[in-house]
Parts: sequence; structure tokens; C-alpha cells
Amino acid sequence: MDAGRRTLPPLWVLAAVAASVSVVLGALSSDDSPAFDVTALPLTVVFAGCGLAYVAVGSLVARRAGGHPVGWLILTAGSLYLVGLAAGTFGEWWAGAGHLDTWSAIGSWAHDWTWELAAAAAVAALALFPNRRPDTRLGRALLVVIATYSAVQLLAITVAPGPLVDGAHLDNPFGIAAVGAVP
Repeated sequence: MDAGRRTLPPLWVLAAVAASVSVVLGALSSDDSPAFDVTALPLTVVFAGCGLAYVAVGSLVARRAGGHPVGWLILTAGSLYLVGLAAGTFGEWWAGAGHLDTWSAIGSWAHDWTWELAAAAAVAALALFPNRRPDTRLGRALLVVIATYSAVQLLAITVAPGPLVDGAHLDNPFGIAAVGAVP
């Protein structure tokens, strides 16, 4: 291989491992009547395929377009989707195995957190397309709104007390009880 060429194997390995873990844990945790929300295996397979497609397209764009930021953002979005899917299915599997503890809650929390970041990266890619930077005030404002909204949403996901939205609906492992008392 030419020493001047950039390669992306570590991201491909991460994506393949995350997709595989997601599908395997999704198969292990699938149940017809769970006591909590378990993502159906076919849906897990579809999400894993979509995440891999994001990684593939992002890799191609980043490599063929000289490190185009849109490619890197799509690649990042796909990787985050897959890591979040793996964390979420781990949390579901762990809770389904009778371990309703901090680890299953962390899996659900990580799922929410990474998917929020992935969505922000995917939308930011649209603002940078096709010229590598926003060309209008609206494009620049959109990037500021995306960054601000994502930061607020990530803070809320991190510190909000009470049950998590996904998985076994366990209490947020990082929630701050005092935040829930604020009117």
C-alpha cells in the first residue's frame, strides 16, 4: 500500500463489530412478551444495515473527495448509530437476563446519547453540502442551531432524573435528583 494513502480500517472494524454485537444481542434479547421495550430483531438488523451504509458512504466520500467534511460527518453519524445500537441492545439483553442494574441503564443511556450526536452529525452534513462550508447565513445559522440544540439535549439526557425512555425504563444512572425538583 502506498505510504501516502490514508486508510480507514479502524472505523470499519468498529462499525462491523458494533453491527455484529447489535444483531447478536438483539437475537438473544428478543422475546414475544418482555416486561420492557425490546427492539424487534428485524428492526435491529435494519438499523445495523443502515449504520453500515452510513459508514460505507461516509468513507467513500471522505476518501474520494479529499477528506470532504460531509464524508467525515456521515461516517461519524454511522459509527455513532452503530455504537448506540450496540449499547442499547446490550442494555436490553442485560436487563432481559434479569440484571436490572446500572449496566442495563447505562446501555439505554448510551443509546440515547449516541443517537442524539449521530442525528446532529447527519443534519450538519446537509448544511455543509456540497461546498464544504455553509454558503449562506441560513446555513451558518443552521450549524449554530444544530450545535446548540445538541448540547442542550445531551445535557438534558445526562442529568435528567427519572426513568429512561428506551430499554427497561430504569432510572437515569447519571440523573441529578435536584434537577427534577426545579419547577
